[in-house]
Amino acid sequence: MMKRASENILLVDSSKFGRRSLGVICQIKEIDKIITTKETDKSEIDKLNDLGVEVIVV
Repeated sequence: MMKRASENILLVDSSKFGRRSLGVICQIKEIDKIITTKETDKSEIDKLNDLGVEVIVV
């Protein structure tokens, strides 16, 4: 599904950053945008921006 999409957007709240998971859905380079909450640490947002991911904070 992701390969066919024109844009891949991840919706995730601040509590999910800095954690590891047993399951991998995709690599971060496959994500175009992340929508997250204002509590997300600025350093996490900067890392994503450096990787070319647009971060939208709501």
